[in-house]
Amino acid sequence: MEFRLLGPLEVVGDGEPVCLGGPRERAVLGALLLRANRIATVPYLVDAVWDRSPASPETNLRTYVTGLRRRLGTAPDGSARLLTKDGGYLLVAGRDELDLTVFDDLVERGDRALAGNDTEAAAESFRSALDTWRGEPLDGCRTGPGLRAELARLRERRLHAVEQHAKACVRLGQHGAAIDDLRRLVVEHPLREELWAQLMIALCRSGRRAEALEAYATVRHRLVEELGVDPGARLRTLHAEILRDDQDSPEVGPRMAAEPAVRPAQLPADLPTFTGRDDELRRLHDLLRADPPSTVRVGAIDGMPGIGKTALAVHTAHQLTPHYPDGQLFVDLHGHTHGIEPTKPAKALDQLLRALGVPGEIVPDEVEPAAALYRSRIAGRRILVVLDNAADEDQIEPLLPGTPGCLVLVTSRRRLTGLDHAVPLSLDVLPLPDAVALFTDITGPQKDVEPVRDIVRLCGQLPLAIRIAAARLRARSSWTLDHLVDRLRDQRRRLGELSSGQRGVAAAISLSYGQLRPDQQQVFRLLGLHPGADVDAAAAAALTGTGSPQDAEDVLETLLDAHLLHQHHTGRYQFHDLVRAHAAQTCHEHEPATARQSALTRLLDHYAGAATAAMDVAYPNDIHRRPRWSRPAAAPADETRATRWLDDEQANLLDMAAHAAGHGWPAHAVHLSATLSQHLETRGHLIGAERLHTEAVTAARRIGDRAGELAALNAAGLVHRLRGRQDPSRDCYQRALDLARDLGDRQGELNAVRGLGNSHHMQGHFTQAAGHYRPALALARAIGDQGTEADVLRGIGDIHRLRGEHTAAADHYQQALEIAIAYGDRNRELHVLFGLGNVHYSRGQFEPAAEHYRRSLRLARVTGDRKGELYALLGLGDIHRMQGRPEAALDTYLQVLDLTKTMGNLNYQFEALHALGHAYLLVGDADRALTHQQDALALACNLEQLSDQARAHDGLARVHHALGQGEQARPHWARCLALLDELGLTEVEDVNAESVRAQLAEHIHAP
Repeated sequence: MEFRLLGPLEVVGDGEPVCLGGPRERAVLGALLLRANRIATVPYLVDAVWDRSPASPETNLRTYVTGLRRRLGTAPDGSARLLTKDGGYLLVAGRDELDLTVFDDLVERGDRALAGNDTEAAAESFRSALDTWRGEPLDGCRTGPGLRAELARLRERRLHAVEQHAKACVRLGQHGAAIDDLRRLVVEHPLREELWAQLMIALCRSGRRAEALEAYATVRHRLVEELGVDPGARLRTLHAEILRDDQDSPEVGPRMAAEPAVRPAQLPADLPTFTGRDDELRRLHDLLRADPPSTVRVGAIDGMPGIGKTALAVHTAHQLTPHYPDGQLFVDLHGHTHGIEPTKPAKALDQLLRALGVPGEIVPDEVEPAAALYRSRIAGRRILVVLDNAADEDQIEPLLPGTPGCLVLVTSRRRLTGLDHAVPLSLDVLPLPDAVALFTDITGPQKDVEPVRDIVRLCGQLPLAIRIAAARLRARSSWTLDHLVDRLRDQRRRLGELSSGQRGVAAAISLSYGQLRPDQQQVFRLLGLHPGADVDAAAAAALTGTGSPQDAEDVLETLLDAHLLHQHHTGRYQFHDLVRAHAAQTCHEHEPATARQSALTRLLDHYAGAATAAMDVAYPNDIHRRPRWSRPAAAPADETRATRWLDDEQANLLDMAAHAAGHGWPAHAVHLSATLSQHLETRGHLIGAERLHTEAVTAARRIGDRAGELAALNAAGLVHRLRGRQDPSRDCYQRALDLARDLGDRQGELNAVRGLGNSHHMQGHFTQAAGHYRPALALARAIGDQGTEADVLRGIGDIHRLRGEHTAAADHYQQALEIAIAYGDRNRELHVLFGLGNVHYSRGQFEPAAEHYRRSLRLARVTGDRKGELYALLGLGDIHRMQGRPEAALDTYLQVLDLTKTMGNLNYQFEALHALGHAYLLVGDADRALTHQQDALALACNLEQLSDQARAHDGLARVHHALGQGEQARPHWARCLALLDELGLTEVEDVNAESVRAQLAEHIHAP
């Protein structure tokens, strides 16, 4: 994990930014980082964060620390990252994890090197230290007086590093770069005498004695005018030495040698609208400090057409120019330029040598002697070379300097894997905020940012496309943002909208496409037919008819090297949106309709067969419930690989089914619906599952597949139930039941009857639920469906438990557990374990309950059952709460809430909100407690779940009661009791009717 406080506060974990809380929580984190690996006391934190301390700062701090613990996770060794210790808090961070300690270590190393006269090492250390600063430390955090004092000390440490770096640069004779930096610094810190001293020394040693004396006069005037004092002894002595031109002085003499006569400055102008690329710029700047120092430093920037490779190289070169005082060279190698052959190495060397002052008549015609002369002319000099638009490694090799001190930046559409010692940098599209900033930099500020986001998304966040779209809008005063959005949304004309002669996106992609072999071009075209997000080698082989997956992979890798595909995960290949549009358009222009249809049929057959095979391995206990496929695929080797394939291909499978349903392959859509239902439920992918099963119902009806319609109705009923939509759920199940009885399909009938019971159960209609569970249990036993028998037994156990009949509940759970274990069904086992945990919890037996929840959670994580993970986490959170550990409960409930939002499971979103309301009340945060209980009540009302409404009303009453607001509590308890009476329940989960009556009977005074 990386902690960055020398600038806006950032935390990066596993290469991804960690989302931090609000300004106060960020301030707490900043204060903890300033005391990293030391105890930060509560008084220190309060002084650091608040100008005026709140009424209960300890409570506020606990809340912020709880949030930080959840966000920061654990240290690399698995231990806690943020500890409560000795009346304060301790944040654990390795020295290389925190930019402040990296900065301190580099400054200390530089100080030692300067004291030991190792000036070059000192300059490198100080420059590296200063590069760790990204701006004002903790910029954007709310700070109290304590934190402001700490930050002032930090700035003083930075100024020390600035002065020492300037001193080292002057000693090394790097006067030109030092003068530029020092002139800027004395403006920022006009009373800092050491900075003025270094500026005077640098000017004098570079032969600019008059300017050095003028600098002294300036600082003397400032000191007298603002402070009423003369310069110190250091500046006065230095001034005297410069006046008498003291050549024996170690500071002002001897003079710097004259610069070379020819100092090329060939960089193109930097783009005024260059935006973003902070990480990439940082990596390129790191080349200055790259090891080993004895080699030429080479940065190889690659990426797809229009990604901004040249813009990045030129922008970086301008930033690094001060470090390369002997000049900057630039050559366009035309590796991918329309109508122009790639530049031959001999011609490129001729350009470079002429730029270095070599007369044209003595430049050798052959590559080797020209390269040798080039290396000789550049030896011992600090020159930056930009080799733009390279075709391949052979074009580059002769153009590389032979001695250290130079930096080479290469750009290419191909990955230059054969370029020795090069540091590769593959560019991706711009992040959305940077893409929006680029657009508005060109067009000017826009009042409504949402259509701007739509535009840059439709441009695929590709810099070239964004620049063209922005330029078109700026050039057409009658166009609005919405008008441009509408034009770009038309996929048939999008590439045309993003064209500007040969500079357009389509032209750039066409050039790369034209450099492929004919067989590679056909694969590229056919891949444009794939309706999913990405493709693996097996699917590509089926779609393109390439042969074996190995043959397909060879072509995919070629397209990857050409940046016509990119690889977001090993073995999975993906188009950029605009490249996909080009491939699809080219396919329709060059491939006959019959060829396109055959390709898609092969692809759909592949996915249907592979999904069947993977489900059979991943969920072997339910094979009898799923349909067979006429063209089976090879089965994965084991359950882990089968499950991984289903997870990796989930988005593709849903997209394939949607495409099949709407474009003439309805049987494939029906098959995928029935095949994937259990996996989608287990993984909690409810939104995608709802779309899949709804489309499958329509597709099955279209072709008269009544069995397929039955399966899709039962699957749709399940998804509606899990999403809290009980009326649509029961409608699907009832239609399925009627159809199953008409067909004589007893398995379909069983699934429908059990589903109706589950749907009534969710709304607290326990009598109706039991009325469906009893025939379902008999039918499951009659047809030998042990899996469904276990499910129904668990449902009956739930009803007994909710009615307070704990012995009967435990008996039914135990029967279900025995079936699941004997059947080897870990998914059902974990759900039954959760039910047994609930029985123990209801009896007040918290340790046995916790053990059952932990066993359930382990199984859920092993099997990837996200719904089961929800159940278990919620149970463990309740245990923490009941055992007096509210902060641990808060952490657990927040995990539950995050999971429910990801899954779209509204039933357990209610559970998380309700539980968080209780936990926040326990930690003294009544405002958050009230908000979460109100949200829980609104959701329970929306879901029409009466028992949950009763629980939410009880939760709201408890919050008002804790605040001393008796009059507000009373109506909530009254409504809670009325709901329990309506349901015929004496208790539901954590609400007991007798307890509620006692609260109502008690006289409650308003404060």
